[in-house]
Amino acid sequence: MTAIAHYREADGKTQTLQEHLESVAELACGHAAKIGLGETGRLLGLLHDLGKFSDEFQAYIKSSVGLLNPDEDGKCQRSCRLEGGTTNETGKRKEALDS
Repeated sequence: MTAIAHYREADGKTQTLQEHLESVAELACGHAAKIGLGETGRLLGLLHDLGKFSDEFQAYIKSSVGLLNPDEDGKCQRSCRLEGGTTNETGKRKEALDS
């Protein structure tokens, strides 16, 4: 199973968690290198969203953007019904779907 980090509403594309972590790691490395901490920045970039690998978060994000139907998927339990929402690429709040 490929873990999802973000969903872009404009075109329906997902960003994998691996792509996201590697991209953030490169950005963080570049910024942290300015003060001599490039590799520390890279490590922090790789670790910052590691919790998104959890089954609960994956079920939550997939159900909130319509990639998973909590009524039909046996793996989706309480995590699909978490209140709130997720932030899309533009920073706009996307509310979780009611189940």
